Amino acid sequence: MSLSALVMLLTQSADAAMHWVASELDALGVDHFVYDLSAFPLESKIDCHITSSRTWSVLLTYAGRQIDLGTVTGIWNGHVSDFNFGDKLHKDVIRYAKAECAECVGGILRSIEPIVWMNHPDAGLRASYKPYQLHIASSVGLTIPATIISNNPYELKEFYRHFGGQVVCKSFHIDSNPRPGVMLRAPYTTLVSKEDLQNLDSCVPCSTMFQEYVPQLYADLWNRDTLSWG
Repeated sequence: MSLSALVMLLTQSADAAMHWVASELDALGVDHFVYDLSAFPLESKIDCHITSSRTWSVLLTYAGRQIDLGTVTGIWNGHVSDFNFGDKLHKDVIRYAKAECAECVGGILRSIEPIVWMNHPDAGLRASYKPYQLHIASSVGLTIPATIISNNPYELKEFYRHFGGQVVCKSFHIDSNPRPGVMLRAPYTTLVSKEDLQNLDSCVPCSTMFQEYVPQLYADLWNRDTLSWG
């Protein structure tokens, strides 16, 4: 079966899931190509022309192929690589250039119409907010642990006492790019100790999330025949 479609696999070549998706598209006779953002801007080019008559012309040159992005009908968003600028630019210049490239590529891809996204980046960003995750989970009837999000030390201490000290602290995000010389305490889910309470006054400039401690039940995904308790 041949379908009139062109799918961009927006990911890196090492993405194992991408190979499964590509195999399925091959079986359906759907034309597709992998676009690895680490090739931009040094190894690939994007030329976008916009006019006041609402016409767009976007040409992607990549891996020896020129692709009119206006013909793309779907984007599968996988494990996207970071932009690559080599090793000749100052780190401050690279930081600025990455932000510019993110605006450029992200804006262009979001402007392709009509198009079907799998894992839209905006949906992924929205789903990454922990308060929003808790809101959606509770709104569909899932049981969530009692939670407080506050920068008020008094309220946090009262929450801690209410649950008899069986409370964990969670970060809203993980700093995946810490600066040299900056020491950060492990930002993962951690049981709150009495000693931690003594330092709560320092949390005033930053909101903190406490949750009641729930013993963990998890499945060993590497061995589907084993169910582990932790």
